[in-house]
Amino acid sequence: MKKLIIPILLTNLILAECTPQQKREAEMFWKQSTHKDSNPKEKLKILNKAYEKCPSIEKIIVDRYITFVYTLPKKDRESKEIRDNLYDIAMRNQELDVSINHIKNNQKKINILLGKSFDGTLRAVEEAGGVYRADIRFDYNSAVLKKSNLVTKVIDKISSEIEKNPNAIFGLEGGASSEGSASYNKKLSKRRADALKKEILKQNPNFDKNINTSGVGERTLVCEGDFLPEVDEYGETRCITKEDKEASRRVTIRREQ
Repeated sequence: MKKLIIPILLTNLILAECTPQQKREAEMFWKQSTHKDSNPKEKLKILNKAYEKCPSIEKIIVDRYITFVYTLPKKDRESKEIRDNLYDIAMRNQELDVSINHIKNNQKKINILLGKSFDGTLRAVEEAGGVYRADIRFDYNSAVLKKSNLVTKVIDKISSEIEKNPNAIFGLEGGASSEGSASYNKKLSKRRADALKKEILKQNPNFDKNINTSGVGERTLVCEGDFLPEVDEYGETRCITKEDKEASRRVTIRREQ
């Protein structure tokens, strides 16, 4: 396969400072690009002009790379280099000094490109790496697993994977919202993970060694826009956007082996 010509966006090169005039012209092109979401190729042309005017403006770097990836054929988007860059650009995206709506829109595009699913179903995010993800949600202050089509599908999928590979290992990681004490939430989150494992073993008693459980409490809150939580100077976990408390009360399933 031919090597992709990837824009140099994620380097630590020291770039010359742009003049005020160059910055103004770059900003003008960037604003034009925000109206071209439906046509990635046209949007990329405008962002390239913005980048040429001033290659050190973070929001232009981020938008240009995301747009570039959308112009690629699907098979090229899934290369390891592209995916690694997208994980890096996702972190930079969260630090931009632009509107929350713009950041959330970019994050959604990145998630789609990385193959993430937020409907809860268990699916491979990276088939080559064997990475899976699904979130099972719980009620406030509860570790009672509610029966649903989603739970059934997830259990069926885990069972199918273990039957195909008896050495497969799945990790069930319980989470909690920020309400209540940190110590209580950690215990509650572990009980949530154990509740899902118990349901799996009820149908497949021999899978005990294939399933690990853990509870991280409120350490990995779910923030609106799929932003990662941050730890402040006092060691408290917080969201830079608003916490999605319902989504924080969950068990996340990952393929560990």
